[in-house]
Amino acid sequence: MKVNRIPTLELMKDRSAFILLMTIGLKAKREDDFSIPDLEIGECFLNGHQSANCKNPDDYKYAIKRLKQWGFASFKRVSKGYIAKVTTEKFFNENTQNHSNFINNGIT
Repeated sequence: MKVNRIPTLELMKDRSAFILLMTIGLKAKREDDFSIPDLEIGECFLNGHQSANCKNPDDYKYAIKRLKQWGFASFKRVSKGYIAKVTTEKFFNENTQNHSNFINNGIT
């Protein structure tokens, strides 16, 4: 995953939203393989503020609200948390290729 510098620097002004978006990007499923819960490529499971690296539940709740409001991420409530997905390409160039494609392109 490649992080785009300019919009990311701006988002860093909101610490909780920045950390939550980075967490979603890093935890997102990259390949179409088995997962519990059953996630689509680009989705990740968040089961509370600690799994999202937020300081407390209120920061987590407001970070979710702001990311949804700004159109940066989507959140689907499930029984034990949220399924989250980054919904913009402003911050990341998602890489969903398999490892052999990395090697063939000279990226390790």
